[in-house]
This record gives sequence, C-alpha cells and structure tokens, in this order.
Amino acid sequence: MVKAILNKTGQAATEMAIFGSLILVIFSSLLSFIQRQNEEQYVTMEAFRRALNKANDQSASVSLNLIQHRRFADVSGGFFQGNRNVIGGSSSVFWAVPPVDPPTPPKNLAIFRINEDEHDLTQRLRLDDENEDNNLEIRDTNSQGNMVFSETTNKLEDNREIQNIRVSGLSDTVTTSIEIVDPGPDKDNEGDDVVVETIPIVQNIYRDTDGQYKYSSTRPDQPVTRQKTWRTPF
Repeated sequence: MVKAILNKTGQAATEMAIFGSLILVIFSSLLSFIQRQNEEQYVTMEAFRRALNKANDQSASVSLNLIQHRRFADVSGGFFQGNRNVIGGSSSVFWAVPPVDPPTPPKNLAIFRINEDEHDLTQRLRLDDENEDNNLEIRDTNSQGNMVFSETTNKLEDNREIQNIRVSGLSDTVTTSIEIVDPGPDKDNEGDDVVVETIPIVQNIYRDTDGQYKYSSTRPDQPVTRQKTWRTPF
C-alpha cells in the first residue's frame, strides 16, 4: 500500500513538472504577444500624432514613417537585458490652407523618423518637383545590429555583512539602411526599379532618464551599465 501511494505521488510530481513547464511556456508566449501588440499600437499612434503636428505647423501634406527598436523583456537573459525588436508605423496627413491669390499648391513632405533621429527626405525623393514622373520612392528598409553584453558578479565579505554585487554592460549599435529607388515608367513593376541611393543611419543605445533604452546617432558608442547589490547582514 505504501508503495502504491509513493508511485501515485511520484506520478503526480512528474505530471506537475510537465504541465507546469507547459503552462509557463504558454504564459510567456502570451505575454510576448501582448507586449508586441501594445508596442505596435503605440508606434502607430505616435506616427499619426507626429504627422498631424508637422502638417498643422507647415500647412502641408505629410507622409511620416516611424521605425523604433524596442527591447522586449527576456527573463532568461543575463540581468534581463532584453531582445531588440523592430516596430514600424506610418501615417499620412493632409492639412493645408494654401494661398488663393496667387494659388499655391501645398507642400508635400516625406519624414522618416528612426528611433530618436528624424530625417526629412523630401528633396531626396524629389517631392518638391512639380513633375510627379520624376519622383522617387522608398522601396526597402532593413536593420542590422551588433550587440555586446557582459555581466560580472563580485562577493565582498567582512565581519558585518556579505555583499553580492552584479554589474552588467550592454553595447548595441544598429544600422538602418533606407533604399531609394527610381520606379521607372511602370511603377507597378518592381523589376524596373533602379537604386538611386542607400542611406545608412548608425545609432547607438543609451538609457534615458526615465530608464528606457533608446537609440540615437548623437550618442557615443559606450555601454549602458547597470548595477545591483544584495546585502546579507550577520
């Protein structure tokens, strides 16, 4: 009888371990999905607000593309440095009250904002040219990153307490390339596209005053350090 009880206990423990691990995996995947959906909605709304603000300020038709590199939580990573993910959003807003005497067409602006850096591509896309056949297009963007993460743990002990100190350093450089093409006479046929220019934008990670990880080309390439100390008094 004792043997039967022990067998049932062992079976229950095994089932708990298997199904418990499965529940944790499902819960983790659900949290990642919710976080990504939330980030995508936030970036989309931010793109609309920025486009609306510029269209109102300059009485123009504004097309704004927004790309952000957000770091998602990763409990398995050292010191929770997180994984970099690319989130994009775009918005087009027309807000123009052009002069009627003489009539002046509204301006067309193309704004590309990557993380904390903003670039006006109106002239590069020839949108200020009245001949629409000369306009260029952004056909593709891609991002590549180089991340270096280090973590050290030190132990200090005296006659009063034990201190465990963990220090991490995170360096991350992201290069986003914007490809500008001439679509040719048949704009629907991408095979006729001719690459006119590729714009590389190099950005380094930094930690803002609110604690968020952000990227900017004006920041030096130096690691973001974090430190935490655990004290055990005697």
